[in-house]
Amino acid sequence: MNYVLLLIAAFMTSFGIGYSKYFALQYIGDVQFSVDAKPWIIQVIGSLMTIGPVLAYVISGPLSMAFKKRAVMCGSLAVTSGFCIFGYFTNWLGTPWMYLFVIGLFTGIFNAAKMAAVPLEAKRSGKSVFVINAGVSVVFIVGMLGGAFFGTKAFEWSVGKGLVIGISVFVASAI
Repeated sequence: MNYVLLLIAAFMTSFGIGYSKYFALQYIGDVQFSVDAKPWIIQVIGSLMTIGPVLAYVISGPLSMAFKKRAVMCGSLAVTSGFCIFGYFTNWLGTPWMYLFVIGLFTGIFNAAKMAAVPLEAKRSGKSVFVINAGVSVVFIVGMLGGAFFGTKAFEWSVGKGLVIGISVFVASAI
């Protein structure tokens, strides 16, 4: 996988994760609970999105080894996108907690494939694993922070359009 594509995929996915977390925080804090509940809600959201990668750990490594890294990354994000699209177009949104869990689960599979691609890209490009990993890590953090900002703003702007934007980010990441 090309280094630039790896950086774009890492950025888009982390943007989607940050966007989802903070869009859901605004929704749960303003609609389901109260603004005063936001400090504990963000802790629960972070924990819930971490359970997914822990559960996916058992299959994410073997998937990354058995198939092309790009296929695993695209497939995991396609499932995430498909789940969100199904909920949106059937008007069966369920609970935001479920979506956060599913996003965490399948982005956990994505992240295992992403990190498995780092040494392969280092070998292909002739750069050190440290340089490739550092670039991916920096882009991941920048994407997460940007997603957090825009997820918050999207909820304040329009909930319906914010959902479409969030889904679109994962669809674009899957490509």
